[in-house]
Amino acid sequence: MNQRIDHTGFIWINVLILLLISTYIIGCGGDQPAPPKRPSAATTSTKSKAVETSATGTASISGIINFSGTVPKLKAVDMGAVAECKEQHSSDVISEALVLGEDNTVGNVVV
Repeated sequence: MNQRIDHTGFIWINVLILLLISTYIIGCGGDQPAPPKRPSAATTSTKSKAVETSATGTASISGIINFSGTVPKLKAVDMGAVAECKEQHSSDVISEALVLGEDNTVGNVVV
């Protein structure tokens, strides 16, 4: 007379429902308004320049980065792993981890 009833399907449905409800509650963020936007560093800088902008929605950031201090000796790139590279370069290829121009301006910089 004792029959065992398998409740695993019922349990998984409840887990799924709880997961969906939790995701909805977390995703909605409640009734709180969005936090106010803080002014960016570009608008609060004391050394700001007037920049012309257009209404097209495009923007750009530009500047000059200078290297100060002793310039480190850069290592040669090891070309031994690929035979074709080693054949193409008879002399050492110096790493371009730091590229300096006139007045120690740094090249290949992404902000």
